[in-house]
Amino acid sequence: MRGSLQAWYHRMRSSRHWPVLRWPYYALVVFVFVAVFGTLGDAVVMPLITRRGSEFPTPLVRGKSLREAEAILKTQGLKIAIESRQHSPNVPENVIIDQVPRSGSLVKKGRRVKVIVSAGARMTVVPFLRGYSIRQAELMLEESGLMIGGESYCRDDSLPGGVVVSSIPAGGGSVPMGTVVNILVNETDEFALVTVPILVGEHIKKAETLLDGRGLKLGAVFHEIDEVLLPGTVVRQSIGAGEQVRRGTAVDLTITRDKWRSRR
Repeated sequence: MRGSLQAWYHRMRSSRHWPVLRWPYYALVVFVFVAVFGTLGDAVVMPLITRRGSEFPTPLVRGKSLREAEAILKTQGLKIAIESRQHSPNVPENVIIDQVPRSGSLVKKGRRVKVIVSAGARMTVVPFLRGYSIRQAELMLEESGLMIGGESYCRDDSLPGGVVVSSIPAGGGSVPMGTVVNILVNETDEFALVTVPILVGEHIKKAETLLDGRGLKLGAVFHEIDEVLLPGTVVRQSIGAGEQVRRGTAVDLTITRDKWRSRR
């Protein structure tokens, strides 16, 4: 039997019909090749050629620390690239200020996300203000990128009245630019704080005497018509009674007058 099959095979190979009988075999090989190559091509080759892989939204890293941002991007198959470092008074050091692409933009794996990293607030040194006038202290603070804040008073006989005794923060300290610096001013008799007296209800002349007795000055005097109170009675004062002000401060008053004087 085996010999008969071999004899038939040799006769067929030597006959003119052999090429016709071989085409189904070649067709099968081509089909398998196309199927395998097509599958690999769609999954691997074509994305490499056309650079079209699966896209996904860029994660948000703005506001994250540099270390957190690197970890978030790494889990998504992305890379981080520090574009620059910028000083910021509001964003702590090593925190992401901005990113490109923006969060939500579609990207592919392997893409670099450029970030701007905060270098923290720009620092400056508080100048030594002791012995300088309030105006000089204000100019010195402005030159250092700082702002003058509130004034408090103390007594220091070693310094002239009205000059700065110390500051908070203290001179020589390093602080962020834009910091408010409060000053302590030397209080003497000239710069002493006094209490504003109760002037409402008093006659203008008595009110002026009360102000003078406290080391205060009478400021502008305004009038309004009132038919009940006697003319010249104080009805309003610009600085409230009981407030603490510097000696020599002017207090404006509003006093009454009658209709007859207003018609004149």
